[in-house]
Amino acid sequence: YRAALAKTARMILGGVPRPPLAYFPEMHREVRSVEVMVLLSESGRPRLWRAARAGSIASALLMASEAARARWNERAEAMGGPLHAILPRLDLEVAFLVEDGDFLDRRPSVIARQITADHGVGYEQTGSWRYLLPERLDELGEERRTRAFSLLFEENGLPDSALSRSDLRLYRLRVHRVGFSPAPARAERRGSSAPVQIKDAI
Repeated sequence: YRAALAKTARMILGGVPRPPLAYFPEMHREVRSVEVMVLLSESGRPRLWRAARAGSIASALLMASEAARARWNERAEAMGGPLHAILPRLDLEVAFLVEDGDFLDRRPSVIARQITADHGVGYEQTGSWRYLLPERLDELGEERRTRAFSLLFEENGLPDSALSRSDLRLYRLRVHRVGFSPAPARAERRGSSAPVQIKDAI
């Protein structure tokens, strides 16, 4: 089913209309709260990703895929061209974003101790979510733990003092990768008989 999730996302990104929910197996239609991320990368470099929360894996996958397609098309010139032309060069990854606890004690030293190498961070405000993936925090190097929320706030136009705002719910998250579709163009260059090495794209 992992390959099927990635294949479905690639079809939608390529312009195919969304399939009916009945297209998915029952396990993907099962009612559950889930956040699905669709990530596009080129030669290991993330190009664009979008995530969506919904009441089933199938619904969230469709929403995230359509959101990613719409966002790319909005910025097609800056992204290097229309998505349908570039998609064959892009790896596609599907992942679940799993919340892993709220920060109730907001002292910077306490927060820093609770962020591991596997965690990203996020905040919720009036039903909207903003977050940084673990790999984005890795760019901070040794300051990964101490500057995680500072970077998140900076990228969303908030001051560092937002750490104490009662209207923000602060949390940490993990990325659980569940599907991968390698770039078809690269696979063709390797040859049909060569095994495709599935690697984390971020």
